[in-house]
Amino acid sequence: MMSRKHSRIPRQKTQEKEFTLRQQMTYFHKHEDKNMDEHICRFKSMCDNLAAIGQPVPDKEKVVCILTSLGPQYETSPQLC
Repeated sequence: MMSRKHSRIPRQKTQEKEFTLRQQMTYFHKHEDKNMDEHICRFKSMCDNLAAIGQPVPDKEKVVCILTSLGPQYETSPQLC
């Protein structure tokens, strides 16, 4: 029979991994020396890793995160009709 201490280790590691990945997403931004394909691949990898531990990122959150990661050089001025 496995003790309670040993049964918590995988869950604790998963929670640590989730925290690390969520923190990376919070501070995620496009580096000037990386092209858009590299940037999107890095983002997709974080999302895939979260999904692999049972914490998939909702689509709306993905859109907000990827757009805010681009920085001001990708912003457009709203056009008035």
